[in-house]
Amino acid sequence: MKKFICIFLCAALLVGVLSMMGWTTGEIWSPEAFDEKVQSNYSKKDEVVASNDKYELVWRGSECTVDLIEKETGTRWGVTARDPEAPTVNPETNMPIKAMPELSSVVILETLDMENNQTSPIFSAVGAVKNGRVVTEKIENGIRIYFYFDAVEIRVAADFVLHEDRVTVTVDPKLLQENEKYRATSVKIAPYWCANQNDDSEAYLFYPSGSGAIVSNTTLSAAGISYESQVYGSDAAMLQDTQETTTKEVRLPVYGAVNGNIGTVAIIEDNAESASIGAKVGSESLKFSGVYAKFDLRGHSTNAVQTMNNGSSRQEVYAVSPAEKPITIGFYPLKDEKASYSGMAETYRNYLKANGVLKENVKEESPLNVTFIGGVMIDKSFLGVPYKDLVAATTIEKAQEILTELKDKTGSKISAKLLGFGSTGIEYGSYAGGITLHKNIGSKKQLSALADYSKNNNIDLYYDFDLVRLKNASQGFSTTFDVAYSSLLKITTVYKYNAASRSYEEETGYKLLKRELLDKGANKVLKKIKGWNLSGVSLESLSQIAYSDCSTETTEYMTKGNMAKDVNDIFAEFKKTYKVASEDANAYAAAASNIIYSTPSASAQERIFRYDVPFYQMVFKGYVPMTTESINLASNPKKELLLAVEAGSGLNYTLISNYYNEFIDYNGYYFFGSQYSDISEGIIATANELKDYYAAINGAEIVSHTVLASGLRETVYSNGVKAYVNYTDNSIVTDSGKTVESFGYVWEK
Repeated sequence: MKKFICIFLCAALLVGVLSMMGWTTGEIWSPEAFDEKVQSNYSKKDEVVASNDKYELVWRGSECTVDLIEKETGTRWGVTARDPEAPTVNPETNMPIKAMPELSSVVILETLDMENNQTSPIFSAVGAVKNGRVVTEKIENGIRIYFYFDAVEIRVAADFVLHEDRVTVTVDPKLLQENEKYRATSVKIAPYWCANQNDDSEAYLFYPSGSGAIVSNTTLSAAGISYESQVYGSDAAMLQDTQETTTKEVRLPVYGAVNGNIGTVAIIEDNAESASIGAKVGSESLKFSGVYAKFDLRGHSTNAVQTMNNGSSRQEVYAVSPAEKPITIGFYPLKDEKASYSGMAETYRNYLKANGVLKENVKEESPLNVTFIGGVMIDKSFLGVPYKDLVAATTIEKAQEILTELKDKTGSKISAKLLGFGSTGIEYGSYAGGITLHKNIGSKKQLSALADYSKNNNIDLYYDFDLVRLKNASQGFSTTFDVAYSSLLKITTVYKYNAASRSYEEETGYKLLKRELLDKGANKVLKKIKGWNLSGVSLESLSQIAYSDCSTETTEYMTKGNMAKDVNDIFAEFKKTYKVASEDANAYAAAASNIIYSTPSASAQERIFRYDVPFYQMVFKGYVPMTTESINLASNPKKELLLAVEAGSGLNYTLISNYYNEFIDYNGYYFFGSQYSDISEGIIATANELKDYYAAINGAEIVSHTVLASGLRETVYSNGVKAYVNYTDNSIVTDSGKTVESFGYVWEK
């Protein structure tokens, strides 16, 4: 036994040492060795490499870049933000205008020096075109460009392909070449295709933070400001020792730029899970501001390393094998009235429809939506012996009473969600809430009665199951063997972040179910709820949490790989029997939902964001019913109501029937201002006030959204209905003569 224990400890120590060095077990593949002998081979002249009825794809031999040219007008879109025909000499000083390599780089590669564990960027315009080698080859409808970065001995290939309505750019990790000293960790693809000259009053960038944000291109400083956020939210399996800010996540894999009547919208078509969307804004030296996509080629986690003076430093640890899935961005040219963020939303919506993700228009949306909070585990004691028990915030019977009153007094179509009704309430505990209804909240018979009442009164009822998080071993899942691992080969433990103390709360730690077991967990739930008489389920966590997993000997789940496919498969299984609700959902889950609760109504409010727009809602309105964020939990409920009107989102309230002082110790967010008896009159009055508006826009798309010069916001629907919202301090008169009071709204047919 001692010998066995010794061998086990030595093996564990070896794994730990290897992970600290950035190595992982289970290496599936390695890139080819870097070819030092190949010679540059590309045309030095401009050449048309692909053409269709409307566009030409042009190779720019002088810079090794690519342009898209509209045949009829000569309008140009392309890799380089600046016009290639622009003068290269300053007429005032007669001095050469310095070309910035960042602006003319097809790719910007981030590399890891294995010796000192330091990362640094290298531009294709310098690292390959000037100080390396370039090889091109013709492919169907396009061109493949091999960039040989001699300084770091890494090769990257980029495929440009012309389609009827766009140019796609693909980087395939399988075409990587590397040596032993350097590794490719990430790549930015055509980072200045969506860019504008600084201080151009007719230009702006679009960034998909939260609901969506318009980005300023004002000159700020010599270096400007850089900002990045991961698509589909931060990777929950990337261990981090700090979280400096809380932010709205990027839920949509789309970004763009507009300059007058010309624009581009970029859609990440493949492997969006591994991407971040970034912006570099206001650089005086670059003179251009741009928004771009960066793709992680290797999974990584932050590791705290102890230093000799008893301090610590943060170190990124990368997986040995790159992810294998190709990366593709589609760049769609926009002109005239389509060159706007409304045109971008329309283009992305049409893309989803063309790919079968969005189906036909929804027939009935829900103007009134509620989420009932079930219960909370509270610390108690008996004869001095401590224990936990669930205190019911809302019982099944009370939920039915509330729904009955709301239905009788509003007559509205209602959607209702039951959150935290399982074995540990809204705390993370047993997997999927134990797939049970806690006895303090109600019985299966009462739940069945509530379900029958809902069906008979045109109420969609959803019961939430958390298919991702577990704190305790349950339902046959172990918290040691059935959970996700980070690239450090450590079990990933996620903690709630306390913004006030800027630290993680240790007692809140939970694990993430191993990625390959997600479908098994879903099947467990489907099997156990067959007799529950439910018409709908809510998959809140699955719809908004995307994460990597290095627990298996495969690269399939690195950099959040295949998250969209896995979730869509699970949604499809549930939808064979039930309606499915999501919450603040990533694009893939949103499109597959029967309703999206709490669609983001604002952005992350970063300094570079000029103002927010309801881009998220513009994409899905008319196809998937949506709600705004919870009105009664908002810091400014009146503004949240206006945001619902502006975006055409249904009203949304979080409710409890009973309040106890002990709730303060758990989570004030859910329980402050949510007791139904205190807010019922306001809910009913608001629902009745907006009943006709929601009836008028039922099933309609948003065809345009505009922030008018007066500050008034105008939303136009496909059936001609217009809504005006005023967030200013003054009343404003619309073109049709209607007055919109300060912090008010009007609508008209």
